[in-house]
Amino acid sequence: MGRALFPHPQWDTLEKIWLSYYPPKELETEKRNLLSLLVKTMPALATLIAQHRPKSLRGASMQEALQTDERQPTRLSALFQEWRTSKSKMYSASPTMVFAVIGQARAEGSITPETEGRIFAEMLKYWALRDTLDTAVYCAKPALIPSTAPSLLFETN
Repeated sequence: MGRALFPHPQWDTLEKIWLSYYPPKELETEKRNLLSLLVKTMPALATLIAQHRPKSLRGASMQEALQTDERQPTRLSALFQEWRTSKSKMYSASPTMVFAVIGQARAEGSITPETEGRIFAEMLKYWALRDTLDTAVYCAKPALIPSTAPSLLFETN
């Protein structure tokens, strides 16, 4: 799916790492043949899923719904460099964009796993605090009652 939605050479690197951990040559012949068949059909399946337009997405494809243009690896790398000089921009980004940008930076080796963890911990705290404060402000506001509400509340049959 990554190759279909976010084309980039990084998927080749990930595949090599995966195969180094799970070498198919160690499988029984029947399982190796099945795996080979699945690997051959995966690109077509990924394309079919990415381009499918279910009713639940109101006719948009998964690729369109996920806004993949905004999350291409080169775009994410550029955002990471921008955020390095202006951290406030990261705080104004959506959580999904932050995860995408930081994940891409980690995949490229621009940050260590420890730095990735610290950034996510900081952002999770920030989002939790922001949501708490937003909720507190919302709850502190008096309810808006329509002018017809009293007659509706005290109506008798």
